[in-house]
Amino acid sequence: MRRSIFFAPSCDAAAALLGGYERIDCSLDSAILGLSVNPYTHPTVESDFYQARYITTIPIGDVPALVWLFHIDTNNDVTLWYVEEFEGY
Repeated sequence: MRRSIFFAPSCDAAAALLGGYERIDCSLDSAILGLSVNPYTHPTVESDFYQARYITTIPIGDVPALVWLFHIDTNNDVTLWYVEEFEGY
């Protein structure tokens, strides 16, 4: 099954704060591979108001460890909502 991966405007804005996709692209490669194979294996964070899955990456060069929040829709497509530096690494 082929799934699409989309970037929400909120993710674009968060990536810009980290230096843009050009800077963090090296960490995104492995995350995209994991999301396209089976995004359901990644942990879920939820409350009464939202549910999101996340994927974390390791530091690579000058790019810090990152956490990417995403959602899987009914067509099994993935939308990346947000990215920020992962301080728990």
